[in-house]
Formats: sequence, structure tokens, C-alpha cells
Amino acid sequence: MKPSPAAILCLALALGACAREASKPRQVAQNGTLPPVVVTGAPTDPTDPFEATNRRILDFNFQLDDAVFKPVAKGYRAVLGPWPRQRIRNVLDNINEPAVAANRLLQGKPIEAGTSVMRFVINSTLGLGGLFDLAPIGGPPKQVADLGQTLAVWGLGDGPFLMLPVVGPSNPRELGG
Repeated sequence: MKPSPAAILCLALALGACAREASKPRQVAQNGTLPPVVVTGAPTDPTDPFEATNRRILDFNFQLDDAVFKPVAKGYRAVLGPWPRQRIRNVLDNINEPAVAANRLLQGKPIEAGTSVMRFVINSTLGLGGLFDLAPIGGPPKQVADLGQTLAVWGLGDGPFLMLPVVGPSNPRELGG
């Protein structure tokens, strides 16, 4: 049974970050499990006032990664080769371009906003719906901008470190963004 394109796109949305980043090696106990996180009562870092909770959530995330995300990501990579994975990534990046343009405009950067709009139009038409990124052959360059960056430009501080279940590390500004 061959997976449908819709199922592949949903899987790509769920695993986009997992497939892009190489996992860093972690210290594993001799029995093959991760050592438990030792949590002390008082935080050791003033930028992490929720250290005890953040450590518990990090441990949960590692266990979830090992039990669910890693096997699914390996299956995704086994089913789809590099070429279709890159096409999926290109489409997802192209879908994000209007948000990048809006954030560049809100940051007071109209030239960069125009570049993102041009990139979206060119990749959506000549790039066949975003399947192909034309930046390597002279198309508009890719930019990265999100609401968290926009809020930073507006002067909002980042706040304390937060480890979120499934999502990973963040802070209140980036979480709101």
C-alpha cells in the first residue's frame, strides 16, 4: 500500500524539524536507557527560574523522542528519499513566505518584505507551487522572520527559559510569536 500525498504532507509537517536537525549524541546508561534527571530544589541559573520543571519536561521530551519521533522520522526517511523530502520542505517553506513578508513589514523593513513577496510569487508560479526553490539559480533569497523576532524589534524582552513538552526550548516571547 502506497501512502497518499496528503498523508506524506501531514507527516512532513509533523516531522519537519525532526528530519532537518541531526540529533546530538546523549549519554546513555549501560542498559541502553537515559539516566534519570536529578532535580534540585533551587534553580542554579537565574535565567532559568523554572529549572526543576524544565528538567522534568526535557526528560519527558527525550523519552518521547526515543520512543516515537525517532522511529517515525527513520521510517519517513526510509520511505521517502532525499529528492521528495526536499520538495516537501520547499513547499512548506514557500507556504511560510507570506508570514515572513508580514513580519518583515512589521519590523519596518519594506524592501525585505517585498523580497519575500517576490519569492512567494516566483516560487509559486515558476517553481510549480513551491516544489522548486529558485534562489540557487538567481531567484529571490530566502529570509527568516517570525513574530518572535518582530516582538524583539518592538522592544519586548525574551523572558525566562521555558522547556515545552514536545515543542522543546523556548521563552515567552518566542512562544507568543
